[in-house]
Amino acid sequence: MLFIILFITKQTGSCWTGSDILMCLMSALTSPRELINTKKKKIKITGAEPAVGREESCSTGRQADRQAGRQTDGVPGSGVQMGNSALKSHLETSQKTGVFQLTAKGLPEFPEELQRLTANLRTVDLSGNKIEVLPADIGNFLQLKSLTLNSNRLACLPSEIGKLKKLETLSLNGNRIQQLPPTLGQLKALRTLNLSGNQFSEFPPGLGTLRHLDLLDLSRNKIRNVPSALSELQTIEINLNQNQISVLSADVSLCPRLKVLRLEENCLELSSIPQSILGDSQVSLFSVEGNLFEVKDLRDLEGYDKYMERFTANKKKFT
Repeated sequence: MLFIILFITKQTGSCWTGSDILMCLMSALTSPRELINTKKKKIKITGAEPAVGREESCSTGRQADRQAGRQTDGVPGSGVQMGNSALKSHLETSQKTGVFQLTAKGLPEFPEELQRLTANLRTVDLSGNKIEVLPADIGNFLQLKSLTLNSNRLACLPSEIGKLKKLETLSLNGNRIQQLPPTLGQLKALRTLNLSGNQFSEFPPGLGTLRHLDLLDLSRNKIRNVPSALSELQTIEINLNQNQISVLSADVSLCPRLKVLRLEENCLELSSIPQSILGDSQVSLFSVEGNLFEVKDLRDLEGYDKYMERFTANKKKFT
């Protein structure tokens, strides 16, 4: 019997307690190998699955949910890191101030909840989201004066936007818009129209009815020519920087309120510059750096002296 105990101790490499020895004595008829297996089983079942493993598994699952677009804490299905209480707080504040600003929250669509505030919202800023469609319901915001949707994924605008008769600022920088609805010309109060960084390949028509327009920004598009229809515009400043313009109509000089014309970084030759813009227009700042000629060469064109007189008289306004 002692031999058996010594043999088991040697094979398992463990230290046996008194209860182990007693078990061994009671199992004298059991083979040494079976006792070894019994001891190993007893050792194996001690201990439990570490709690850390379960915690990591839960955390990993939450991360997977978020990567798949499922929201675990915030607004269901929206991917917005904001709870319902936070959104409610925004709406309550907007009801008092008339201003709703919710930027860079990953919103996939125009918040339907805003329909509750159509009667008193004056400013909406939803820049830096992932909105692809501006709903027709936008036409219900009759008190809106400023609508900013920069850096979204808009490809077009609904015709109902023409109902916003009080709108003064429309900023749509960094979207995917290629053309404007004809109803945009009904925005009689519009002063600023920002369409920079979109996908226009032609100068958008129908803007001549915007009689109070101060700034039209079409920079960073793919426009190739400035048509004669531009003469109908009533705007003070036109920004066409960073396009692909190689043709500039002489009728631009007929724009009655045009003071600033920016054409930097285009494809204009010196011969493409109409002399009437220099000599006969109201343009006081004609910016053409980064084209296919040296700016100093403008001095050789007829009408340059008249342009410089206007520039000198108004340069304080541009600094």
